[in-house]
Amino acid sequence: MGEFSGIYRTELSDGQLMRFWALMRACGRDTATFYNMPPLAEQDFALWARSADVHPWIILFRGEPCGLFWLTDHEGTTAKCHFATLPQGTKRTAGKLPVAQGFGRYSLGMALHARDEEGRYLLDRCYGITPLYNRAAISFIHRVGAMDIAVLPGAVFNHATGHNADALLTMYTRDTVPAENATL
Repeated sequence: MGEFSGIYRTELSDGQLMRFWALMRACGRDTATFYNMPPLAEQDFALWARSADVHPWIILFRGEPCGLFWLTDHEGTTAKCHFATLPQGTKRTAGKLPVAQGFGRYSLGMALHARDEEGRYLLDRCYGITPLYNRAAISFIHRVGAMDIAVLPGAVFNHATGHNADALLTMYTRDTVPAENATL
């Protein structure tokens, strides 16, 4: 096992989910991540995490939470992926990779290289839609293997401004996210 691990929602109590969300709120990452909706209270986050079409994992780095990864809109072997990182400062992995980058690679590797009981891959691709105004997020997704597909005019709603904004559509596959990422 590597430095990263993931805990799926079924392994987490509502209290653990609420404590994680309190960390996200304390560092201001809640509204940056959920830019398209009003601010969530801890109980609302726990309810959201239990929704039928939401599949979240709290990702740990050396046993401590470093972010949230979740899948939505699962159709066949394709799902939409989402990331939320906690601030890591200058922390690096044993391989000298920034922790945030390791978090993203691990999360995608975990999703794209998972197999069922018969050895078939569960997903062949993940896609993301990232607001162009969030330059840090755009930089992050490129560092973890995003392949640009298109710019989508007005594709995302920004709750804070009350307007839609342009977004970048990206895709991840096993070709852009090697298997070794699942064991970081």
